[in-house]
Amino acid sequence: MAEISLIKGVNNLDFSSIIQMVGDLDGNGLVNSYDLALIINNLGKNDCPALKTADLNLDGIVDTQDYSLVLSALAIKLDEN
Repeated sequence: MAEISLIKGVNNLDFSSIIQMVGDLDGNGLVNSYDLALIINNLGKNDCPALKTADLNLDGIVDTQDYSLVLSALAIKLDEN
C-alpha cells in the first residue's frame, strides 16, 4: 500500500491512477440500486437540490444521460479478476 506524506506548505498529490466510478450518489463507496433510484426519482428535474444530487454530467438537468452513467457503472463488477 502506498503512503502519503504531507509537509507544511503546498502538497501536490497525483491521483491520476485512481479509478473512480461515477454514480456513487450517496457516498457509501458503491454504485448500487439506491444510486439508480436517486437518478430515477429526479429525472427531468433541474432545480438546485436535484442537480446537486443527481446531475452527474453537470449539464443542468437530470436526464437519461445521467441514468446511463449509473447503468454503465452498475455493469462493472469490481470484485472480478
